[in-house]
Amino acid sequence: MKWFKHDSGAHLDAKLQKLRIKYGLEGYGLYFYCLELIAMNIDEKNLTFELEHDSEIIAFNTGLHYERVQEIISTMVSLELFENNNGMITCYKLASRLDQSMTSNPQMRKMISKIKENHDGVMTESRGNHDGVMTKSCKIRLDKNRLDKRSNSAPKSKKHPFPSDFEITQAMRDWFSKQSFAIAIETATDDWQDNMLKNTSKYQYTDWTAAWRSAMKKAEQWHQERQPRATQPKRRNPLPNPRGES
Repeated sequence: MKWFKHDSGAHLDAKLQKLRIKYGLEGYGLYFYCLELIAMNIDEKNLTFELEHDSEIIAFNTGLHYERVQEIISTMVSLELFENNNGMITCYKLASRLDQSMTSNPQMRKMISKIKENHDGVMTESRGNHDGVMTKSCKIRLDKNRLDKRSNSAPKSKKHPFPSDFEITQAMRDWFSKQSFAIAIETATDDWQDNMLKNTSKYQYTDWTAAWRSAMKKAEQWHQERQPRATQPKRRNPLPNPRGES
């Protein structure tokens, strides 16, 4: 889905005001960023309204710490802006924002129509909530869609702590060399590995090679930020002309 409806008065929503009171524009911006991520993945094969990005990826893309992202999203769930279904963050209220004018895909239009008409298309509106609350019957339908999708896809790998046999493979070195980083691969990896080993319970990933790549990008970013900025030489005032000529 390339776009979704956004009320101009969304900032007046009671729940979003509570979010802004606690986190300011940081929380408000993260909320709509997550909505964009969910809406971006909606198509005729995916109507799960699921936030597929985890806190680590969102943190990397937004510049926030991943623990801060987790904290804000947990608050969104407690405010019922999002749902947490066994660790999977969803936003079923986005279904009320779907419209056939949003897509030219006939199959997608048909699916949107079915969602709207499901159980007479009854949507209840809660006061102070700009998105509206989806009825239980429609939610069950979408839950089934999500479960069907998962049953037809490979199970997700579980997160695990830093592997004791971690090493830089040739493929990883080839990737690193293509990035034109200024940092040294061995030094940056050693620093990152030391941090991972000190916090084994804190850092757990499904793909440690991907985590290493993200760490190298971040290390390069920090290296560049620490570099002194080039300064322009000060211009000296010309010596005065003793004859008063210009």
